[in-house]
Amino acid sequence: MGDQVAGQRARHPRHIPWQKVEEAIYSGSGGRRQQIQRHFFRFIGCVLFAVAAWATDPPFSHKQHAPLKVKCASCHDGGSEAAQFPKLEKCHVCHTEMSERKIPSRRVYQLPDFVFFSHARHKTECATCHGDVWTKDVLTVERPLKMANCISCHRENHATARCNICHELGQ
Repeated sequence: MGDQVAGQRARHPRHIPWQKVEEAIYSGSGGRRQQIQRHFFRFIGCVLFAVAAWATDPPFSHKQHAPLKVKCASCHDGGSEAAQFPKLEKCHVCHTEMSERKIPSRRVYQLPDFVFFSHARHKTECATCHGDVWTKDVLTVERPLKMANCISCHRENHATARCNICHELGQ
C-alpha cells in the first residue's frame, strides 16, 4: 500500500496515513470543539422539536375512556374496509367544550400500499390483533403486520390463504 502518490485520492480510509487523519480532526483553531458543538446543538434542536410536537398533540388515551365501556365500533367506523379515526362530532357528544381542534391521534398500524385489508371481512375481536387497548394510555403495535402473522392466523382459523385475497396480482 505505502504512501499515496501525489494527486491520487485514497480509496479507503485505511489507506490514509494516521497523521493526516489527526490533522483533519484537530486542524485549525478548535476544529474538533466546533464539530462537537455542532452535534450538540443539532441534538438539542431535535429534542426541543420532539418536546414541542408532543406538547401540541398528546396521544389519545384509551385507558382514560375505559370506564365508559364503549365498543370499538362506536368510535371507530367498524363497518368500513379500514377502521378510521373517530369524527369530531362523536367526541362532541361528551366533550361539548371541545372546539374544532384536532383529535389527538397518531396512526399505529400502517399497511403497505400493495396489501388490501378489510376489518369487516375479519370476524374476530379487536383485541386479537390490537391487544387490550383499554389498559393503555399510548397504543403500540401488538401484532406486527407481517405476512407470516397473517398466514398463521388464516391457517389457525381455516381461512383461505390465496395471494389474491390480500394482494392485487399484477402490480
